[in-house]
Amino acid sequence: MCILRWQWLVWAGLCVSSPAKAASELIHVYVDALTPPMVILSQGNQAEAGALIEVVDALGQELAVKVRHMAVSRKRLEPTLLGGKAHIGCYFNPQWAQARDALLWSDPVMPQVERVVTLTRQGLQINQIEDFRGRRVALMLGYVYPSLQSLEANGAVTRLDETKVDAQFRLVIRGLADLLVQAEPVIADYLHRNPGHEKSFTVQPMLFSATPTYCAVSPQSPYSLDKINAALKRLVVAGRIDAILDRYQLSRMPR
Repeated sequence: MCILRWQWLVWAGLCVSSPAKAASELIHVYVDALTPPMVILSQGNQAEAGALIEVVDALGQELAVKVRHMAVSRKRLEPTLLGGKAHIGCYFNPQWAQARDALLWSDPVMPQVERVVTLTRQGLQINQIEDFRGRRVALMLGYVYPSLQSLEANGAVTRLDETKVDAQFRLVIRGLADLLVQAEPVIADYLHRNPGHEKSFTVQPMLFSATPTYCAVSPQSPYSLDKINAALKRLVVAGRIDAILDRYQLSRMPR
């Protein structure tokens, strides 16, 4: 068993680029609900670091353009891309998009990985889905977990739905749930916000799920899908994307 630990990186000399003509900048839109370690905001509430921000900044470097990051609600993400107000939106998946056929999709960039969290003093070892049998599991309301559907259908697990991440952790702390399932960045953010809890929880090494994420490309983008994919491929070959994910202790994309 292992405790997920990581430390925020402090970046000096970062600045937010000033608005520029569309052809001389890459406008990246992301969901404003994203937290560290995916997106780290400056005191001025501007995206200045984080795994997602650094990957897109590296893409901009490969395209030889400045990057402007723009935060919007999840509801506004697709209209912003379709309307040409942004060129790309990364950390996205066609299965999550209502307008998937109207958008262009890059090659896979990074995974969204979900892991299992347990209370350290319980000493549980979760190595496979079968280890969920007979357990009370804190999950997110409205989310579908394909790997658990068989156990759920047979009543072999007790599903406890919550709408907030902190509530999931509270269920485990209070002994009302045996474990919870969440995405790596969300777990890392919770432990960062609650440093006294790091030793209380164990992030199991088991990979619960791994979903590839992509950059959704606007059909009005001045940068073609081929050009974006070529730039991403250069970043992959150079190991730059993996290096960024490693620094934030996030899982790599299987290549």
